[in-house]
Amino acid sequence: MDSIKKLYRYKFFQHTQTEPSEFYQSVVITPNKAARFTGLDVFTEGYKFSWRTFCMIVSILVYIYCCVFTAYELRCNMEKLIFCLLTSGLAPHKTVKVWTFLVFQKELYWFHQYTKDLYREECNDRTKSMLMKNVSLLSVTVKLMLVAYTCISSAMDIVPIISSAVSGEKTLPFGFYIPFLDHTSSVGFACNFIIQGALTVYVLCSGYGADCIYLIAMASSFTQIDVLMSALKELTTEIEAKKQDVGECLNQIIVRHQEHLKYLGTLESVFRFYFLVNFVSLALTLILSWYAAIILSWYQGYGFILFISYGLFFGCFLGTLLAMKSEQLERAIYDVPWYKMSLANQKSMKFLLNSAQKPVSMTFIFYKLDVPTFLQMYKMIYSTFTMLLTVRDE
Repeated sequence: MDSIKKLYRYKFFQHTQTEPSEFYQSVVITPNKAARFTGLDVFTEGYKFSWRTFCMIVSILVYIYCCVFTAYELRCNMEKLIFCLLTSGLAPHKTVKVWTFLVFQKELYWFHQYTKDLYREECNDRTKSMLMKNVSLLSVTVKLMLVAYTCISSAMDIVPIISSAVSGEKTLPFGFYIPFLDHTSSVGFACNFIIQGALTVYVLCSGYGADCIYLIAMASSFTQIDVLMSALKELTTEIEAKKQDVGECLNQIIVRHQEHLKYLGTLESVFRFYFLVNFVSLALTLILSWYAAIILSWYQGYGFILFISYGLFFGCFLGTLLAMKSEQLERAIYDVPWYKMSLANQKSMKFLLNSAQKPVSMTFIFYKLDVPTFLQMYKMIYSTFTMLLTVRDE
């Protein structure tokens, strides 16, 4: 939190909210507005399929068609073909994102509604400070992601302009061309650049909005664990003071924990297929990026390497944080002086501990979504790349 507090010196990261529930709702506004630009504002009450969503689906289909057309036209130019294949790797990523948000819209809105209610119901003198710290951290992270995505999307347009001015060769942000339009002519190049410049805005809004919505949903699970640990500390105090309402407090903790497990189970089922497709498509694209950057001296490939590596690491890092928080919760339950409780309450504590020892982990169907999986996948990507080098040399 010390590093977060330092950022409060800047007006961009400051806030005037005093209530956790209101603060949380204010944090959600910007990501949901970004998602609304592409018709994926699933945190909006009464969300329905809109013309923006239709335009997003049409743009993906057009994008796939343009990539296929361009790849065929450039089949004899290895460097430009790889650039086309790299940018076409975004298509599965965007497609599965739209599919996930449309199919699981009700579940995604339930995440938002549950979190909003949680901040309101659990706000008291004991937990308010903790809840405000959690929302403050979420607020800063969401704003930092906005800055990062804005810089990336701006660079996607600015770097080709600078490259074109310096080298004299017409360079576009993406590796595809509009079919049946001569991109080498001034008019054709301008039309391609305008369309692809607009596409970077779509990439910014859909990427930032969807990633933040997932981040907010995951951050809620962290807050649920913090609330449970705070309640366990209060339970310990009541046990030591030999109060009579220990059983009622314990039952409330068990109910909250069951809600937490249900929340995580739903979250995992919503996003596991999304992360499977995401990891497969980005891993293949990353291998091409390494090949283009090192073998073909295509220096733009290093930008793709950083962006794709972030996409792979983002979900894995949050999965590891969840595992760490779950271990803290398990330890907090174990530290409760259960031996001072009645026999009935001891049985309830045993049930709670057994449930905590079987936490729900985020997965992409076959593997856990955590940092060790990220490292294992990166090793596999590097091994595949070195195999390509060996085959090429032979």
